[in-house]
Amino acid sequence: MSFGTNTTQSNLTGLAIAEETTYKNLPTTPIWTPLEPNEYSDFGGDVTMVARNPIKSDRQLRKGVVTDLEASAAFGMDFTQKTPYSLLPGFMFANWRQQNRGVATAASATAFTTSAITFPTNALVFADGFDNSENNGIFKRTGGTTTSHTVGGLTAESGVSGTLTLAGVEFGSGVLRITTSGTEATLTAAGFDFSDYVIPGQWVFVGGDDTSDKFTGTANGWYRASKVGTTTMVCDRLPDGLVANNGSGKTIRMFFGDVLKNESDPSNIVCRSYTVERQLGANALQYVVGCAANQLELAIPTSDKITAALTYTGADSLGETTKRAGTRLPLPVEDAYNSVSNVTRLRMLNDETGGALYTFVSEASLNIDNGITGVKAVGTLGSFDMSLGDFKVSGSVSAYFTTIEAVQVVRDNTSVSLDYSMVTNNQGWLIDVPYLTMSDGRPAVEKDKPVTIPLNISGAAHPDFNHTLLINYFAYLPDLAE
Repeated sequence: MSFGTNTTQSNLTGLAIAEETTYKNLPTTPIWTPLEPNEYSDFGGDVTMVARNPIKSDRQLRKGVVTDLEASAAFGMDFTQKTPYSLLPGFMFANWRQQNRGVATAASATAFTTSAITFPTNALVFADGFDNSENNGIFKRTGGTTTSHTVGGLTAESGVSGTLTLAGVEFGSGVLRITTSGTEATLTAAGFDFSDYVIPGQWVFVGGDDTSDKFTGTANGWYRASKVGTTTMVCDRLPDGLVANNGSGKTIRMFFGDVLKNESDPSNIVCRSYTVERQLGANALQYVVGCAANQLELAIPTSDKITAALTYTGADSLGETTKRAGTRLPLPVEDAYNSVSNVTRLRMLNDETGGALYTFVSEASLNIDNGITGVKAVGTLGSFDMSLGDFKVSGSVSAYFTTIEAVQVVRDNTSVSLDYSMVTNNQGWLIDVPYLTMSDGRPAVEKDKPVTIPLNISGAAHPDFNHTLLINYFAYLPDLAE
C-alpha cells in the first residue's frame, strides 16, 4: 500500500518462474511457479553504453550508443520443503530419479484409486492432496492392484487430484538384518530387491516410530549405500555406535526418497532454461528470458533460518505492462528450515577411516557454480546462447577445534565427506558431498572464545559413485528422524 501514486512499494511486488520449451521461448501454456524472495541482488538488464569520443575543438563528448546487455535474475529465499524441489534440477542439470508415484483421484474407506502404479509388498505410501486430512500422510499398503491400493483408516471422497508416492517399505518379522565389518555394514532382506529403489551413494533412513517398527539399540538412523544388490545393500555411512542386529521379531521400516545428482553420463545431463517474472506494480512487469541456473548458495548460519541464494544468467530483459498467460500454481504454505531444530545430522568424516573430524559446527555454506556465460554475436543485443562450464561444488565450514587430527587432514590433503540432513514435519532432505578436500584449516584463537577451525571445501567426482553432489528428498520421514 502506498499513500500516493508516486512510488511502488516492495511489498506489492511478486516473483514467479516458468520453464521454457526452447531457449527463450515459453510453451503455449507455461506453468508459473510462485516464489517468496527475501531480497534481490542483480535483477534485470545491465546495459552497456559506449560514448563517442571524437577529436574536436569544443572538448565535449557526443551521445553514446548501446553496445551490450547483461541480463540476470538473482534473489535470496528461505529453504523450504516443496519450492526447492522444482528449482534444484536446473542447477544440477539433471532430472530427479523419482520413486514410484501416480495421480490419486479418489479414496474409499479402505483403498486409494490412482493411475497405474507398481508398489512392493508392504509398501509405505505417502498420500498428499486429498480434501480430507485423514487421507493425507503415510499409510502401509496391504494389497490391491496397480490402480487400487488397500490401506486402512480412510474417509471416502472422490473428484480430487492428489498424489500417492512410494516413501519406503515395512519388512516382515525378522527379515531385515544388519551385520558389520570394519567401517561398513551390510543390510540383508530376503526377497527384497534393494536395487529397484536405491542407487550407490543414496541415503536411506532405517526405523519407524513404533517399537515393533525399529531395531532395539543403535541400528536405527541414516545409512548411505555404497554397493546395492538384490537382497543386500552395503553401507559406508552408518548411525553412530552401530552394533549388528538380526531384527528378531521386528517388522523394521525403511524410508527412501527421490535422488538428484550431477550426472556423469552426458546423455543424462539436462539443460533447462527459464523465464523469470517480477511484478513491480499493477501494470509493470520485468521478464528475464533465456535464464540458465548458474549459481546457488545454501547457507546454514548459527541460530537462524537456512537460506538459499539463486543466480540465473539470462539472455535478455524485457519490460511489459501485461502479465503473461499460463497456469499459475498456488503458493505452498510451508515453514522455513532452521539451523537449531531442523538440522538433525551434520558430519564431516575422514573418507579413509570413517571417523568424525568435527563434532560441532558453528556455520556452514554450500555453493554450486555451473560457470555459465552468455554467448554474444554481431546483430544481437544480449546473448543468443549460453556457454556451460564445469560443475563446481565448494563451500565453507567453521568447526570447533577438538583434536590436532582435524588440522592435519588439511595438510595431508585427506579425502573427506560432508553430509547433513534437514527434517521437519515428517519430511526432509539429506545433502551429501561424498568426496572433497579442504584448505585453510588454521585454528582461530580469540580471547574468551572457543577455538575454531575455518575451512574451505572443494568437491570432486567420487571415484566409485561418479558424482560430486547428491541430494535426497524425502516425502515422508518418521518422528524418529527429527
